[in-house]
Amino acid sequence: DWARELNDLGVPSGAVLPLEEVLNHPQVQDREFLSRFADVPGLDASLDLARIGAMIDGTRPSVDAPPPVLGQDTEMLLAALGYSDQDISSFKEDGVV
Repeated sequence: DWARELNDLGVPSGAVLPLEEVLNHPQVQDREFLSRFADVPGLDASLDLARIGAMIDGTRPSVDAPPPVLGQDTEMLLAALGYSDQDISSFKEDGVV
């Protein structure tokens, strides 16, 4: 009732729905708001990820991959920060990473 009254007065509003109801809402389904990844490494299960609901330059950004497993990008990031292969090997030997 409140949403209708407020909308009639020009105040944008809507019901607050439980998460399960939101995820199964026709608008969420029609806009393909969720991306499903099956058998995610390190999780051994499927994972649904939400993408942003806005359009950027006329397109909806997609979620291309599930999150990395813990430590998956460590070497790449350390190298990008300027650490040498020897530094990274030392970090591993010392249990830093």
